Amino acid sequence: HMKEFQSMKPVLVIGQNTGSFLGEYMSGGVIVLLGLNMKKGEKLFGTHCASGMHGGKIYVRGTYPKENVSPNIKAVSLTPEDEAELTVYVKNYCKYFDADFDKIMKKGFRKLIPVTSRPYANLYTPN
Repeated sequence: HMKEFQSMKPVLVIGQNTGSFLGEYMSGGVIVLLGLNMKKGEKLFGTHCASGMHGGKIYVRGTYPKENVSPNIKAVSLTPEDEAELTVYVKNYCKYFDADFDKIMKKGFRKLIPVTSRPYANLYTPN
């Protein structure tokens, strides 16, 4: 349950892939999923990605299993502001893990964001 408060924004950069429930109940912060060094047939993430997510964003590199993303999430193109933010995070990752920045950025990213800030509201209130 990643959260942010005022100027404190957590950032998690994942070099390879993840299992299920990435970004579950996420209410703030940033996750960057790079998908490096994956074996053929491996998925970028497991089931229920971003289930209950109501804030923050997940940057996903390359192709991903769209059927495993919560229906309350939309994938959008990066804005220039997103690209600038992502560049900082990926450059830091490359510095610490001796990775090739240009090679990583060449593949392209999508941004996963919540459609609503109250994904389960309809479960608790009448329509």
